[in-house]
Amino acid sequence: MDLDLLRRATTRILLLRVVVAVLMLCGLGAAWAGLTRFGPSADRMRASLYEDVDHGRLDRCEHSLAWLAKHDRLTAHDLLARARVCHARGRLDEALGSLKEIRDGDDLAAPARLQAARIELSEYRTRDAETSLTAALARDPRLASARLELIRLYARQQRLEELDFQFQSLASQGVLDLAYLSFWGMTRNLHWEPESDVEALRRAVEADPEDRASRLALAEGLRRLGRGAEAAPLLVPLPADDADARAVRAALALDRSDLDEASGLIAEGPEMHAETARLRGLLALSRHDHATAATHFRTALAIKPDDRRTLSSLGTALKLTGQDAEAARYFAEVRRFDLLSALTARLTETAALSDASLLRRLGIANEEVGRLIEAREWYRLAIAQNPLDSESQRALFRLEARAARAGPGGTGQEP
Repeated sequence: MDLDLLRRATTRILLLRVVVAVLMLCGLGAAWAGLTRFGPSADRMRASLYEDVDHGRLDRCEHSLAWLAKHDRLTAHDLLARARVCHARGRLDEALGSLKEIRDGDDLAAPARLQAARIELSEYRTRDAETSLTAALARDPRLASARLELIRLYARQQRLEELDFQFQSLASQGVLDLAYLSFWGMTRNLHWEPESDVEALRRAVEADPEDRASRLALAEGLRRLGRGAEAAPLLVPLPADDADARAVRAALALDRSDLDEASGLIAEGPEMHAETARLRGLLALSRHDHATAATHFRTALAIKPDDRRTLSSLGTALKLTGQDAEAARYFAEVRRFDLLSALTARLTETAALSDASLLRRLGIANEEVGRLIEAREWYRLAIAQNPLDSESQRALFRLEARAARAGPGGTGQEP
């Protein structure tokens, strides 16, 4: 064969091979592009995961989470999603573990702590729940849902000072509506009916025997229900120098008319403890030592100024010592508290919630007993119901001016 012909044939073969190679590469590139476009990717997996979580498609969620854990890294949003999946499937420890992986400095730290608290509450682990809720609020003080969970917890445990603080924080953020304000008023102004709380408190103590607050509330709740025999053993694990536990033990002794045991318990109690001082006053009254009783009731009021029971007892002791004028002042205060309680009780009536005059009267009643934050909120609700309510408008202006004079952070609340 001619050498030139051979070279041209070889060149054509080489060119053909190059063309084929190029076409193959183009085909592979197109195929890869198709796979990249329609195959798995971290972004698409996440989008699918979040949608599946919202719709409860748990098996698909598990697949997406496994893929992300293998091919990428789990973000804070992914960890929240995984916690929801684990919670829904009853794997609570795994859910809490996922939430703990979200660092404190992350933007999702507050909702993660809130979600952890709700899981802990579902298991009646109230101490852990309180820790998580407090951590959530430390990262986002405006997280109202965390405050509401704390409010429910404190109401059940009858920790009214802490409950008041959370409600006051909600009021300062402008998120107190009629339902929440009504709950605040009923918790504070109506007698605690422990029947609905006893079972939850019992389960909290069973879940965490070191839960002192639930243990104390359960013992006091059972005592009020006349089930002192059940209440007494609950106090055994608490130390002898626990003032609150000692006061409940003394109250149980008084319920049994065992004045000697009650006297011994109260005598060893601290001086500046409101319930201990009140019980000392009751014992002194039972012995007709009216002057001593009055002294103890004054001590109790110095610690807890708005305790209606103590106000009434002090008025009685003063009257029995012949101090009628001073006794009358305390009885007048008792009547103001009784009016506030009667008005608050009306909030359980459906029709009352749209009664602007009732809302205004609640504002007045709260103001007269020195609860100025609640008073302001009731006046605001009354004006929302009736914008022409000039009396509520004047009262609200007066209280807001008073709070402004109290300075930054001041509430104008009576001590």
